[in-house]
Amino acid sequence: MPPRTSAGTGGRVFHVMNRAVHGQLLFNGPEDYVEFLEIVARVREKVPMRILAYCLMPNHWHFVLWPEEDWQLSKFLQRMTTSHAKRLRWRTGTVGRGAVYQGRYKAVPVDGDESFLWVVRYVERNPIRAGLVTHRAAWQFSSAASREAWRLSTAAWPTDRPRNWAEWVDEDESQPRLDALRNRISLSLPLRDEPPPLAKPVRGLNDDAAVIEARGDADIDQAVADTQPAGSGCAPMARDVMTAPVADSTAASGPLSASVAPRADPGPAP
Repeated sequence: MPPRTSAGTGGRVFHVMNRAVHGQLLFNGPEDYVEFLEIVARVREKVPMRILAYCLMPNHWHFVLWPEEDWQLSKFLQRMTTSHAKRLRWRTGTVGRGAVYQGRYKAVPVDGDESFLWVVRYVERNPIRAGLVTHRAAWQFSSAASREAWRLSTAAWPTDRPRNWAEWVDEDESQPRLDALRNRISLSLPLRDEPPPLAKPVRGLNDDAAVIEARGDADIDQAVADTQPAGSGCAPMARDVMTAPVADSTAASGPLSASVAPRADPGPAP
């Protein structure tokens, strides 16, 4: 399989996701989630990567990443997924049983402060939409986790975190905005602060039981046109969504706690 083109990825924020092959789970219990986070932490020691947000779900995961150099994004994700797939097959005694992931990861650029806040909210709300928890901090395997022992350290955001961030993430989403966001992700189009193309929900492909597809070829053409450089700059933040920002936007936890006991046999190393 040819390597992915990475030119121009340095200094740009990306929403990245991948999922298990059809009908399979990536994580069956807390120990599986923690093992994956340990792999990510070890890979990050070898391939520097600014992790801005993440969420692990039973059959897929999301990351919001901000590489500094062009080579980092593809190298980090390749090491992370390969190491995890090998470890999972080794631990479950299924070496040689085929692919763990459904394919290559999907990496979508995120341009603009408003789009960044919306995509991080989208990522951290995954367990709420799936009915696993009722508020973001209750899901222990995301950047919103309340238990620091199971959290990866996250980097400072490229924009200020709003004061009412936790409350806003826990609130129900605007369905049109959610549909539009899913539409651009499904089409692998950059997430920008301009209004996305019209979309409609259909069953079958999205991580939340519905995926959004463009309404006809004309809208797809318009969506592609929307990826061209815009001359007007970023749209202002909606007043009914955000309040004044706080000065400290990091809200970062420490590295994975030493209280996560190492396994006697660590298996294949990343």
